[in-house]
Amino acid sequence: MKDKIKDKAIHWVACKKEGLTFEQEKEFESWLKEDEEHQKAFEEANLVYSIFQNIPKNHTQTLSKNALKEAKKIKFIEKTVKPFIGMAAILCGLFIGYKFFIPEYEKDYKTQFSSLKQEILPDGSKLSIDTKSNLQIEYFKDKRKVFLENGQVLFEVAKDKSRPFIITSGKTSIEVVGTKFEVKNLEHITTVSVEEGVVKVSFNNHTLLPNQDISLLKKGEKIVISDLGKITYLGKTDIEEIAPWRNDELIFRKITLKEAFDTFSRYQDLKVEFQNKNSENKLFSGKFNTLEIDKFLFAIQKIYPIKIVKSENKITVN
Repeated sequence: MKDKIKDKAIHWVACKKEGLTFEQEKEFESWLKEDEEHQKAFEEANLVYSIFQNIPKNHTQTLSKNALKEAKKIKFIEKTVKPFIGMAAILCGLFIGYKFFIPEYEKDYKTQFSSLKQEILPDGSKLSIDTKSNLQIEYFKDKRKVFLENGQVLFEVAKDKSRPFIITSGKTSIEVVGTKFEVKNLEHITTVSVEEGVVKVSFNNHTLLPNQDISLLKKGEKIVISDLGKITYLGKTDIEEIAPWRNDELIFRKITLKEAFDTFSRYQDLKVEFQNKNSENKLFSGKFNTLEIDKFLFAIQKIYPIKIVKSENKITVN
């Protein structure tokens, strides 16, 4: 029954695009009033048509060709006035392709200060989302897509060879079928670290060329790449150092003091001021709980001849 309603809705959208006679207009209005489902089906058909009007011409031509084949299988096409058959056939094709362009599932995530979120997606994939992270998820018939605007996420992707899992972080693209890995998008730099499986990483410089394949990362490997396409690291990483924040831990390996303070500031409301800019670039290594700022400050002063003053949430490094 629903298929018949959908078919009729397609018929009416096609006819209206070509122009209705007075008699057809009356028949159309009568059909709409017969059932609420008629109105819903017509609105959906009209929406699909509107969306696909913006598809590039070469794509619509291919779609129309395939649609004509499908149209022959649908009885109402035979009853459609000849000038409208092409339009109706295209709409049939659009409905066939509709599920590939309109998400079956979509959700936005935005974690606030000092919040960590665990999520299980409809396909069984698991996400651990760090504080101050922002991402959008869209599941289509043929692919699963994530847009990581900023922040850090640990992905444990359920295997589905028919629907690759694709993450966009800045201008970097990460594609997997089923694996476990962390993606960071911080300060226009994307870091991908693989805990299990294999991850394909590529970079898109927004030219007309297709994405350029950069690397296949395996377990225990990491890549760091800027939005300009510059790779600053590609090699091994310690599994322990992948997403330690999921356990409320921070692990620093020869990073600058400024980077270390910036990391702590993701989990605590801190305002840090360096009186001596040279101190910003001093290197530091260590392991701390995300709330152990006092222990961190003590360690710095043990290593370097630096005086640090902490007053509530303000830290001054002299």
